[in-house]
Amino acid sequence: NRKKNITLAPPGHFLIYVIKNLINSYPKHCLGIVALRELCQVFFWSYQSLNSYKVEFGSFIIEQLEKKDIKGSLFGLALLKKYSRNLFSNKAHEWLISKVNEDHTTLLTIANKFEINTKSELFKYSFCKYYIDKLEKLKPNENAEVIKELQNKDIYGIEFDENKKLGHIAIEILITILGKNRAPLEDIWKNTILGIAGDPRYPKEKENYRVWWSVIDKEKMNLLCAWLSKFDMDFFLQILHDYANDKNEDMLRMYPKRKKFLEHIFSRNNITSTRLFIGKNIINTIRRSYPRDAIPYYTKLIGRSDLTIFYYRIGHTHVIEGSHSWPMRIFDNLPDNSEISEYNDEIHVNAFTSNLDKSYERQYNKQIILIRHGSGWIIKAIKKLKDQYNVLIEPDKLLDYDEYQKYLSK
Repeated sequence: NRKKNITLAPPGHFLIYVIKNLINSYPKHCLGIVALRELCQVFFWSYQSLNSYKVEFGSFIIEQLEKKDIKGSLFGLALLKKYSRNLFSNKAHEWLISKVNEDHTTLLTIANKFEINTKSELFKYSFCKYYIDKLEKLKPNENAEVIKELQNKDIYGIEFDENKKLGHIAIEILITILGKNRAPLEDIWKNTILGIAGDPRYPKEKENYRVWWSVIDKEKMNLLCAWLSKFDMDFFLQILHDYANDKNEDMLRMYPKRKKFLEHIFSRNNITSTRLFIGKNIINTIRRSYPRDAIPYYTKLIGRSDLTIFYYRIGHTHVIEGSHSWPMRIFDNLPDNSEISEYNDEIHVNAFTSNLDKSYERQYNKQIILIRHGSGWIIKAIKKLKDQYNVLIEPDKLLDYDEYQKYLSK
């Protein structure tokens, strides 16, 4: 009941007003030992909730402690009195962190020493600030001990304030560090972020999005999505390579050129969206071959169990590529009500073929561009993307000498 009473205690000047009236009923106009100890706990429990009244409330506790002749370790008040000006200030969290560093110990040890409950606002805020200070000093993609600790749910799940957990703050700090330094997102930080909050491209009604990404700064989330698009591309290429290596010599010969093409496009353009659609057989294979946090968000593809489809958008240009002999599709608008823009758990392959082709032609009165991966496919793709859709491509960097001469002659 004491914990419940403490956490429900009224904050600010009203609490102090009530206590001062209570004190006036005491002969020496000061609180008794038990009441004073309870008051100290109220400060610890309500550290953040006190807001602008923290200094006034803390000063009042200090004054009451200094009036008391406390001997021995009675209720731990002697220790609280000794460090009262540190513990009952608006910088108590900073002092606790400094004690951790000075004594080369843990925050839990320091909290136990001063009987600060681990569920109190002071402990949780100090805990978060301790990790925030460490995170802000990291170099891009640094594999520091704090990154490993941050992967623990008991740590990233600690409440920072009424809106955010430590995990929210940590994700924003990591993305900010990468953005300021124009650094790429590498596996250790990517897996840490996704391990905490999941993929931000999941449907908004999913729990991960509601708990994490709905709270995180949208600019930072969009920056992360752009980085994750690169991982989608890499994963698609890996699936392409694995399948070609096992079953298809023609695909294996074509793979280096397809890889170079995609990497060229992604390195020179702002990719605004990517999606992976994977057939059942491929899903089974990647689940056996890759750890869970190494598999990006994907939608199950129905109707072709051995196919993988990769969709990406460059500004207003939409491109669909696939494994096997799947033709590349290039178009400038996604038809209304297209299933590709929805985030269902599964999608039929027809959404990328007949349904898409018919809907696009019916709505825009023109046809989607189809390019099959046969002889000269890369020159055709460059011509359409660069010349017709203004996608940034440097043909002389992408093509070999003979291909470049053919490109110039067309």
